[in-house]
Amino acid sequence: SEFLSGFEEPTWIRRKKEIVLKDDKRKEGKHSRRSEYEIYSFSLSSLMTDEVSTFAQRHRLTLNTVVQGVWSLLLKSYTQHEDVMFGTTLSGRSIPLPGVESGVGLFINTLPLRVQFKGGETVLELLNSLQERMISITEHGYASLAQIQAWQNNSERETRRENSGEGINFFDTIYVFENYPIQSPVKSEKTDFEMKSVWGRERTEYPLTIAVNPGEELTFRFMYEKDHFERGDIERIGEYLERLLHQIVESPEGSIEDLKLLTSGEREEILHRWNETSVDYPRDVLLMPLFEEQVLKRPASKAVVYEGEFLTYTELNKRSNQLAHYLRSLGVGPESLVAISMERSLEMVVGLLGILKSGGAYVPLDASYPEDRLQFMLKDTNAEILITQDKLKEKYTGYEGKIIHLNSDWDEISKENEDNPPSINKPSDLAY
Repeated sequence: SEFLSGFEEPTWIRRKKEIVLKDDKRKEGKHSRRSEYEIYSFSLSSLMTDEVSTFAQRHRLTLNTVVQGVWSLLLKSYTQHEDVMFGTTLSGRSIPLPGVESGVGLFINTLPLRVQFKGGETVLELLNSLQERMISITEHGYASLAQIQAWQNNSERETRRENSGEGINFFDTIYVFENYPIQSPVKSEKTDFEMKSVWGRERTEYPLTIAVNPGEELTFRFMYEKDHFERGDIERIGEYLERLLHQIVESPEGSIEDLKLLTSGEREEILHRWNETSVDYPRDVLLMPLFEEQVLKRPASKAVVYEGEFLTYTELNKRSNQLAHYLRSLGVGPESLVAISMERSLEMVVGLLGILKSGGAYVPLDASYPEDRLQFMLKDTNAEILITQDKLKEKYTGYEGKIIHLNSDWDEISKENEDNPPSINKPSDLAY
């Protein structure tokens, strides 16, 4: 558990847990269905494979470590976590067990590999620490994943002195480095055992498994659950993986923060093409008539909601109309500045719309500001009217203009006309 202590379960893992629980319930039913998996494969060119292999040899790294490092960086980028974990497989035959080499069959085991990124870390520093970590966990290669889960649960109970009944789901992706390719029949020199052909169908119970096969061309095979991923998502992951490999080989001393996942075209699309939101609209249409159109179209629909309370479009329009008529009776019109200082509430929206409907412009004042700052803003804007709430009146004891407490003064305001006040503004008039 020393490798797992302090690991915070990311939200994307918790979300997968919820999906698994739903799937389990579905399987209990009469019409349960198994998840569908697809496979996507691609290979590096022989030239690129040579470059990656030479890079690994030059820096005394295994090819497995280099690819694991890239996979870690991809998970970091996708999850936006500095602490990631994935399952990695061990052949099991490197473990010092008596007679392990004479045994026939699979000794494969899967262990959680945790990668913690450090600020300013270089590519080589990451890969070297990753290789040391792999050596460390290989010493525990005999431990099953179920045992590790149990150890972690016990560790959590000792630390928290409570049992939540559910341990950490260590990972949702599995990484497999298949360093045992069989291209031709194999016969043991010591026994009569002979392997003529190998065929297998691979599948895990995880949403995504990546298998890596070394050779003249380094091959990557993604086995993914169709409920979680689309083909295009997986192809893009493959492109990012190859792009990161190129950058690592070219700049081993560079910072991992400088690695670029997106192409210039993708950055252009995200930052510019997707943000080309400018549209033509009528320049002579005012805001309040547009709002009043919505009142006619959906009078009973909710217009504003706050903490379980709401106003319909009709209710909001009537209240803001009453405030607008009241403000006009006080002389508010085009270019008039009306200060408003209210806590978040339904009444705050009534205040804002009422000011605009009266023809004036609103000056928002944050009541959390120091009093001298608020007094300066009132004096600087020369606002002759302030709309606020009783609970905030102590903030404005030095204000000499007209103060409207929207809650306690509403009985007087509600006597005003509920109809839309005639528009007296031009598009060029001040609103805010």
